[in-house]
Amino acid sequence: MLGIVGRVQRKLEMPIHGFTFASNHFHLLVTPKDADHLGQFMRRVEQKLSVEIRHLYDWEGSLWQDRDHAIPIENDERAQVGRPRYILSHGVKEGLVGRCAEWPGAHCVTALTEGERLVGTWYDRTAQYRANRWSGEKVDQEQFAEEEEVILTPLPCWAHHSEEERRDFVREMIAEIEAEAEAEHRAQGTSDLQPLGTCSQLRALELERGEAQGVEPDTSGTLNPWNAADRPPIDTARHGPPPSSPRTRRRPKTSGSGTRSSRQRSA
Repeated sequence: MLGIVGRVQRKLEMPIHGFTFASNHFHLLVTPKDADHLGQFMRRVEQKLSVEIRHLYDWEGSLWQDRDHAIPIENDERAQVGRPRYILSHGVKEGLVGRCAEWPGAHCVTALTEGERLVGTWYDRTAQYRANRWSGEKVDQEQFAEEEEVILTPLPCWAHHSEEERRDFVREMIAEIEAEAEAEHRAQGTSDLQPLGTCSQLRALELERGEAQGVEPDTSGTLNPWNAADRPPIDTARHGPPPSSPRTRRRPKTSGSGTRSSRQRSA
């Protein structure tokens, strides 16, 4: 995931403010130059995700359920801060993990709070295919791997603050998210139930490997007219086919040893 997003971001110079990848959708918070810029970015990310998932899991049929959805964000601090808060809360508000940073999918929590680098791997599948064809044997894919990094840009409303101040803002936001989730569990009488946790999440994903699955990237963002120097960010979303869709059934793998779920794969 990180390799794909990082590569496309670098090629298209797309400012990214935050993201999270769940098992069936993802969120990307971006500030495109215009509608065409956003369209190119989403198209390349989705196409490469499709290539990698088909390569790893012999996926057949359509991967995406419908078009991505772009959600415009007002150009004020309350609106801008509300979107990353929603993105960072994934997993905790559903009771799947107890802490935002424990989410097993690709996310930006520790990058925003601790400055962790968001590094992944991009595989040149075209070059790999050509090498396999010319050599007549399977070539190690690592020969075609390149390191890519996702670079996060501060929210426009926070751009004038220092890096440490921005980290403090996010830490405070995360503390509120986790406290609210705990309070909600108490109100519902479920406070004695432990979150599923990372290990349970990963085990559940492994059990799903042989079943029909959809990938639902949640990327929201649309464009209103604005000046280049004063553009609000966009939250974008995309959905994969429902699990019952016959178009998404996969054949059992006949070669290769990959066993990790596509949600945990760094492309």
